[in-house]
Amino acid sequence: MIGQEIWKNLKNLVEIDKALNAIVSNKKKTLELIEKDKNLIPKFELEIKNFEEKIHNQTKYLDLAQLNASSLKEAENQKRSILDKLSNSKEYKALEKELKSIELQILEQENTLESKWVELENSKKDFDLLKKQNEEKILQLKEGLTVQEQELESESQKESELIEKRKIALSVIPVEWILKYERMILKVSNPIVPVISNACSVCYYPVLRQDIAKLKQSGILLCRSCYRFLYYDPTEESELKKESF
Repeated sequence: MIGQEIWKNLKNLVEIDKALNAIVSNKKKTLELIEKDKNLIPKFELEIKNFEEKIHNQTKYLDLAQLNASSLKEAENQKRSILDKLSNSKEYKALEKELKSIELQILEQENTLESKWVELENSKKDFDLLKKQNEEKILQLKEGLTVQEQELESESQKESELIEKRKIALSVIPVEWILKYERMILKVSNPIVPVISNACSVCYYPVLRQDIAKLKQSGILLCRSCYRFLYYDPTEESELKKESF
């Protein structure tokens, strides 16, 4: 009975360590996902900010263009007023030439303004769409982060519970076997295996008859080939043999 307790306690330790390793792996993946999603949020926010800046610059350009157009109109009106009063033919022609130049500038400015107004309106439509899409993405990311952080907290709680269970499991295993186990678990995921048909169930190395007798008494031995912990359980052996047929 004491022999059985040793291998059962070791098997329990293996299961605890497997669960701990799974939790560590899950936590790592969750942390990586959290980091990735956290980095995406400012990118979407920056896209919105940059587009807002673009619209601001387009609006600023239009405001300046309209001021320039108003100045040209005012200059045109002033020169027309002067032109109406001129009687000197030479001065008249010179001023008339200036007026034509101003009219061309006004025409170009009006065409530019019309084109820029269309650009601004299209930018506003594109911005509204991008802002809506990005805000939805940001909201989804934040909701996902909340879930991920809850999962992380849950995994951490499970990890703490398993660490306590591991301490208890270690307390009932002889130190000599703990030291051997700690070395073996670094090499293989299944450091303790049953003897089936008088052989190691992993490497199939035969177990001597006297070793089987020792197993029944001490509960555990090292395989002479793969050095895993061996135990003997007639009930488990019988069930495994049935499954193989």
